[in-house]
Amino acid sequence: MEREEKRKILTLAMLTNFFSNTITNINTNYSGVYAAEKLNLKPHQLGTASSISTIATQLTQPIWGYLSDLKGIRKYFTAAGYLAAGLAIAIIYKLQSYIQYIIAVSVTWIFWNGAYTCWQALIGDVTSRSGRGRFIGALGFAANLGGMVSSILAGFIIDIYGYGALFNLCIVFAIASAIPTLAIKEEKRRKIKTENIPLRNVITGKYRLYLAVSMGWWGIMSIAWPLFSITQVKVFHFTKTEIGLLALSGSIVSTFTSPIWGRAADKIGRKPLLTISPIFASIWTFAYAFSQNYMQVLILTMIGNIGGTALMTVSNIYLLDTIIHRERRATLISIYNILTGAAEAIGQYIGGQLGSIIGLRETMTIAGILRLTYTIPILILPETVKKGRKINFILQVHRPRHR
Repeated sequence: MEREEKRKILTLAMLTNFFSNTITNINTNYSGVYAAEKLNLKPHQLGTASSISTIATQLTQPIWGYLSDLKGIRKYFTAAGYLAAGLAIAIIYKLQSYIQYIIAVSVTWIFWNGAYTCWQALIGDVTSRSGRGRFIGALGFAANLGGMVSSILAGFIIDIYGYGALFNLCIVFAIASAIPTLAIKEEKRRKIKTENIPLRNVITGKYRLYLAVSMGWWGIMSIAWPLFSITQVKVFHFTKTEIGLLALSGSIVSTFTSPIWGRAADKIGRKPLLTISPIFASIWTFAYAFSQNYMQVLILTMIGNIGGTALMTVSNIYLLDTIIHRERRATLISIYNILTGAAEAIGQYIGGQLGSIIGLRETMTIAGILRLTYTIPILILPETVKKGRKINFILQVHRPRHR
């Protein structure tokens, strides 16, 4: 029965990731395109909107983390957050003004990141360090399948029926993401008042170091974020179907590489994969800086996704490895998200301003160079697992004292 229960949790978690990523994919690939095309927003406006939404998100992170740890039940907060975020994303494609866009995007990320904080804590609760890589790799596989589905549907639907048709699609996916989350059976926790556990007693040296390195990394990564969509519209003039195919190609590569990176993280360690990921992440920005046609962007995006998936997979694994105290896990994740989010807000604002001042391609070039050179700071991170350690099963029951 125990093995069956583990399999059930894994299946439900994969379904949650599948449906939640369909919504996220629609948001990341088309909300900026909608703003640039229909609302005629400029690079600095998109950068400012992204920065404001990030700040709003970080201001609410402590609430999500505290409530999740206080109540000890992560799944309800996760489901509610994903559902609310999906509804907010649906509304984006009905907006008519810049102010409305800022408000809707802020609400979206407040709920989505809050839900994701609780979701990360829940995954930490039901996995052990030795099998965590494979588990998160499997979740990445499901998430990218969801991205493939939404990429195929969304671009095709927009080109034929317009942006308004995404409203119903987002609502359906939002409801679908909440249902399997609520079905997950959480472990009964020891009744410990979290306020009686000082943070200084649970924050490890590895956590502090990873937090510092991550702030620099995500700050640099975020410089290009507001510019991808507007570059697709204003520089390359891609159709919505072409944008969907770009997202689809990335999802296909990521679907097959996520489980590989997850297993590799357990077998050879986290650090080697984190070290190479900036090299591949830089390819994403260089694709938009130097490509002359759609096919070049497509090929370079796929190449970038080969190793870029390692970043998305292993960064989450490493964060959970540095948090050893279950009762304050969501709180520590929220602190991490607050501080890295502050760095992202600064990076997005800078990216938007640079895009308006020096140009989109020029800003992408600078962002790519910065990403490439950040391999050096990552080298100072210590390894968190023993290489080649035998793994018995993809999902193991969490035992706090043996972490």
